[in-house]
Amino acid sequence: MKYRRGLITKEIGNSLKEICLQILERNEMHFVEIRYEPDHVCFFVQSVPKQSVSEIARTLKSITAK
Repeated sequence: MKYRRGLITKEIGNSLKEICLQILERNEMHFVEIRYEPDHVCFFVQSVPKQSVSEIARTLKSITAK
């Protein structure tokens, strides 16, 4: 896409995966797959039915943005 910048390096991607494993310990989520490209990240998340998609997205964004 025109406005994407390639900011995600291998080091940042690996750090992101470690952060996601920490999220698993605190929340009822399971990351089925985590993929990253230089300009975006894809999460395939499995969770309990009581958590909405918006709650999961909010949790991921708040923790990974730090």
